[in-house]
Amino acid sequence: MGPIQDLTIIPGLASAADVHRGSGNSRPSQARHTAPHNTSGTRRMAALIGKQSRLADTVGCAWTGEDVRRENVLGEVCTYGQIVISLARVSMKDRTCHRDAWSPFAAMRLVRNGCTSHSSSLMNPPRLTLAVTTALLFLAALYFGAGEVLSRPASRPIGGPPTDFPAEVVRITTGPDQFVAGWFARHSQSREVVLLLHGVRADRTQMLRRARFLLDAGYSTLLIDLPAHGESTGDRITFGARESVGVRAAVEFIRQELPGQRVGVIGVSLGAASTVLAGLQPAPGAVIFESMYPTIEEAVADRLTMRLGPLGEELAPWLLWQLPLRTGVRAADLRPIAKLPGLHAPILIASGTEDQHTRWAETQRLFDAARAPKELWQVPGAAHVDLHAYSPGEYERKVLRFLGKHLRNET
Repeated sequence: MGPIQDLTIIPGLASAADVHRGSGNSRPSQARHTAPHNTSGTRRMAALIGKQSRLADTVGCAWTGEDVRRENVLGEVCTYGQIVISLARVSMKDRTCHRDAWSPFAAMRLVRNGCTSHSSSLMNPPRLTLAVTTALLFLAALYFGAGEVLSRPASRPIGGPPTDFPAEVVRITTGPDQFVAGWFARHSQSREVVLLLHGVRADRTQMLRRARFLLDAGYSTLLIDLPAHGESTGDRITFGARESVGVRAAVEFIRQELPGQRVGVIGVSLGAASTVLAGLQPAPGAVIFESMYPTIEEAVADRLTMRLGPLGEELAPWLLWQLPLRTGVRAADLRPIAKLPGLHAPILIASGTEDQHTRWAETQRLFDAARAPKELWQVPGAAHVDLHAYSPGEYERKVLRFLGKHLRNET
């Protein structure tokens, strides 16, 4: 048995109905196939496990189930096109190649690096053809499937607000037959209002806990579903471009409903990028940006690198090439760091030190690009998570102090 011991392509195993759409903490169903062991004892064949997770997980969303890397297996079910590509991880270490390799990239890497000890089996034409063909199929599934899944609308019913949250349901027009849906909570004694904007593939409920403590502190709040999310209209997620239209419409709604009141914005990830790209005029009285990407190129490269290692950065341009085809938006239109100097508002930028989706060096560059007055909050130990849930006490203290200073002129 050669280095690439089993490469299986199983059509039709996962249908759209099988896709796990629940919480990232749930465990999807599994399809199992056990490969034989090499009788020579020089290498172990990992079990092939097809984990039914969204292809989007491969390029940046949370895994559904434990990380497959812990099981020494790369087995992702590509639900797009109902194609399953199960690729076993094989350990190939000898005097020439002192590192692990991931099939089917192993064949190309070994050839490139001149690893001669496996040449007799690897350079066998049928085996090499199978490896390269499978690699191309894998890349094609990743390329087309990821582009489709990542830009697909995250629509879902939300309904009315909880009974203990005194808000009204609103629909704010953004264009012909287009609107953003939301909850609007007015505080009778407030002279300030805060717009709350969720992250990608989430909805207004992600911001509900923030809205509660802000309402308790005397702020009116508006929580919306960004375009192509929740109950808002939209045929594609555009990573901030069309979502910015929803942000502009929401701010205009606030100014019409509560004229003269000072407006603040809290945006998480996509919500933050959408606010910067919206080019709000006049600018809000204060903005808080959490876990925001500087450019879409870096956002995609970071997420692919997390899942695929160094190959991720090489594959990023392939995924970005689809962007204008699927969404009508260019990568050049999705660079918040280029727009940030034009935002004339006090800014608080927050991110976790362990965030691999937006690395700390990238957050530091965003802060450097922003106009004063500005503040930077480094959250020790936090990854790309809900910073309010991660450290609620400190989060509320920092946010209320910042908003109090810039919206209420508190000292």
